[in-house]
Amino acid sequence: VIFSIGAKQPDLPKCHGQADLYVAKAMREVEPESYPVNKLRNMAISHVKTSHYFLIDIDMWPSTELYPLIKKMAKPESTGSRGLFMDPLAALIVPVFTYEGKEDPNANKRYCSGFDCKSKSKKYKSVVPSSYDQLKRCIIKRGCFVFDYKNPHGHATTDYVGWIKQGNDRIRDLSCFGTRRYEPYVIVRKCASPKFDERFTGYGKNKIQHLYHMRWEGFKFGVFPRGFITHVPHPISKAKEMWHANSGSKMNHREKMDRLYAQFCDEIKESSAFEKSPPTPICKGGHVKATHQKKKGA
Repeated sequence: VIFSIGAKQPDLPKCHGQADLYVAKAMREVEPESYPVNKLRNMAISHVKTSHYFLIDIDMWPSTELYPLIKKMAKPESTGSRGLFMDPLAALIVPVFTYEGKEDPNANKRYCSGFDCKSKSKKYKSVVPSSYDQLKRCIIKRGCFVFDYKNPHGHATTDYVGWIKQGNDRIRDLSCFGTRRYEPYVIVRKCASPKFDERFTGYGKNKIQHLYHMRWEGFKFGVFPRGFITHVPHPISKAKEMWHANSGSKMNHREKMDRLYAQFCDEIKESSAFEKSPPTPICKGGHVKATHQKKKGA
């Protein structure tokens, strides 16, 4: 899912391209390991005509406050963004949560296909938080949690306590990544963002390679305030099941992607202008470290 950002912001430099809704119909089914996820991402991004884009998975629902906040903070007079929307090497992290409440309208049958998915997704509108206040209530009820909370490497660097404290009018700088496995969802400038490596197919390593590339390209990262996305429940995909099963007599897909990722990291390091470490390094000791930008006069 691509959200084009900046269409009505004349002060933001635009990238070339067309803003079309492009639907690619598969002519044949492919094996989960061969699914060209990064090729499709690049195709979608190529059709963005705005200055920035925000790429998320189809099961991630953005809060209703996110886009208005983005447009507000993208304005040149915004002091909270400190000109980061004009910086081609700025990536803005949007926190992600997951809904696991007991009020699951599709708990008995989450699998769907075709138009049936549309009716099922509508049922979640009444329980999945769409605003910051609804999110807080959902967390208090123990219905919402940090996404992938069982894997702290995935999103802990965002520092969700810091996100709550930072308010709704400033972007909080992230000086380092707590782990190499951190893979947030980010708002980025289209013209400066590297392409997704299309050698990565199917499940696994296809998004984290892009973030690794961004770090070694010199991107700086900041946590966007108040707006968020929420993961909506659905059945585990066959591709994910195969990834975790990690079985087979020959070298399986997980092993192939792991080897490719190690090779990719070496390639990026060798071609980078930064010899030892990128501007956003791994935190010393592997701990999450976030800096809080003080307001003027504070």
